Amino acid sequence: MANCESFFDKPIFELIKAWLRNLGIVAFNQIKTKYDGENNPVVGSFEWDITAPSYVSPLAEYSSDGLIPGFVVCDFALGFNRNEITTDAADTFIRKVQMTKSSRTNQRIMFVLFARRFEKNAFNKLRSEGVLAITIANAFGNKVDESLARLSKVIQGTLSIERHPDELLQMVKDLESISGENGNLRGYIFELFVSSQICNFYGYGNVRINKEYKINGKHAEADVVLETNDDIYIVECKNVKTLPSMEVSLWMKTRVPIINSYYKSNNPDNKNIHHRLWVTGNIYPKDINRLDEFKCNNKKIDVDYLFGQSLDDFFYQKKQVFNLYRKVISPDYKKGQIPDFDL
Repeated sequence: MANCESFFDKPIFELIKAWLRNLGIVAFNQIKTKYDGENNPVVGSFEWDITAPSYVSPLAEYSSDGLIPGFVVCDFALGFNRNEITTDAADTFIRKVQMTKSSRTNQRIMFVLFARRFEKNAFNKLRSEGVLAITIANAFGNKVDESLARLSKVIQGTLSIERHPDELLQMVKDLESISGENGNLRGYIFELFVSSQICNFYGYGNVRINKEYKINGKHAEADVVLETNDDIYIVECKNVKTLPSMEVSLWMKTRVPIINSYYKSNNPDNKNIHHRLWVTGNIYPKDINRLDEFKCNNKKIDVDYLFGQSLDDFFYQKKQVFNLYRKVISPDYKKGQIPDFDL
């Protein structure tokens, strides 16, 4: 089972982004997170997990130059081994807050720290410094907090997808009650499913989720990577009704070339490289033609794609995997009609 703490972070980012938007205190489309690009968002001299400008009072203020936005900056300590903020951890965050305040004296900033729990003294220290110290249970309710605990167990391999698919589905419903279906939660669940089942098709090996590749100043991320003795499979996972054309372009023109370039100088055992695009729903006919042309023009590399029924047929080779796939990836979400317009 793949184990990746950064994968656990991403659904939490979706929740916190939804929380900030629902409060109405930040610019809706200007939220930046540490997963949006190569560089973490910065306010003052420090990097933060999430930042967003605010144009509402009392954070924003007018000057002779016009409206000066304030900022909301968030960090969180919600990983596998960071269940509680101690006094020492609170002191470290407070120093970060104080130094940021001193460097941005002309700008109002709201500081937010998310955690599963806070030691009482740590909580009091943070509040006295003006930090908004919030637990997941307080912000989103106990059901969401419990769902994140289950997600942590799934990713660490202590809660089996195969044995507990209903718990996984309930977790998705609980988290979507906050972030909505427009978030990426179902995409993460599909990645988790693929990471747990890919060895059934390509053999056993080391599985990674959200593996990052950096080469010559360029950056790409692979959803699921399986490395066996002789082969490396890089799978792009898309749990959508219809895949936007832009995503097809990104895969063909950015991700595949960057990852190939990386392995040209980082593949000492000369393993075979295989690129796969798996889409639970549909692909536009024009994009199918583009993908076929891409395969035809790149015969030196192994690229292939599966979508909709062809992906169903692939999983059907292993009946147990197929049954789990149909249960975890709900048919009413997976199956969508191709619209008569382009995205």
